[in-house]
Amino acid sequence: MIKFSIPKEKTEERGIVYLVRTPEQVEEDLQLLMLTRYPHNKDDEDLKDYWRKLLSAKVPVCPKCGDHGGPVRRTTEDDILGCDHCLIISGYTSDDEE
Repeated sequence: MIKFSIPKEKTEERGIVYLVRTPEQVEEDLQLLMLTRYPHNKDDEDLKDYWRKLLSAKVPVCPKCGDHGGPVRRTTEDDILGCDHCLIISGYTSDDEE
């Protein structure tokens, strides 16, 4: 398993804080990825662009519990409910629902 860097920057949008990797972090993680996982395709620019996009993605931090990585849910009025973890604990959803 490849261990990517922890995002160093934070940004806020509509009341939610997001963790973001710096451009330098993205390139360092990309180098590591290409050397370890794709050594035969290390010059494939389309593959690099694909991974740059994934590595540059914003990671939401739940304002209710502080968990990160999953989606933060809102009501139709745009109020923040929390992440899936919060909603299961609060009884909004159930693991066994289909």
